[in-house]
Amino acid sequence: KEIASMRKVSNPMTETIENTANLPYKNPELPTGCESVALTMVLKYLGFDLEKTTIADDYLVFADRNFAMGYIGNPHTEDGAGIFAPGLVKTANNFLEAQESEKRGFDISDTDFEDLYNYVAAGIPIIIWNTMYLEKPVPTDEVCEFEGKTYRWFRNEHCMVMCGFDKENGTVLIQDSLDGLVERDAETFAKYYEELGKNAMIIH
Repeated sequence: KEIASMRKVSNPMTETIENTANLPYKNPELPTGCESVALTMVLKYLGFDLEKTTIADDYLVFADRNFAMGYIGNPHTEDGAGIFAPGLVKTANNFLEAQESEKRGFDISDTDFEDLYNYVAAGIPIIIWNTMYLEKPVPTDEVCEFEGKTYRWFRNEHCMVMCGFDKENGTVLIQDSLDGLVERDAETFAKYYEELGKNAMIIH
């Protein structure tokens, strides 16, 4: 049975992320801050000490229209939109540089889903874009471009952390700021990852 799970590789990730994951959507601080919270989960796993709102309040990169480059709106409000990998990588690096850390964020978007397993198996959690509750993607007409790539906004876009998988059972293990630690059907998750444009990042 082929299993790679951060629960088995390192307990601290499960503990710190479970303590963080249930907060944003059940409490009022960050109703549309899933990207900031996903980043916070990974940073806490890596040993950094920060509050749930630290990234959103002090390091998040904002933009007026280009949601690839920066967050559109306000993550503290219900009508905030979001940010894709390039902007969240810059956000992560703002934080890491302020901590004088040698670690950096890397945009691994456009990686084939099967290849993402290699990161997880190596103990590297992936910040990944998919949909809320693994529902069918709902595209909008909002698009932007960054470094030659076109990004489309989806009404039910959601950012989370992929931290394990079980190939025999066809599941991936996700730390989700909506649901906590959950298993998702790997085939469906991979399909929606691709439909949303293969957006993913790591810190290493």
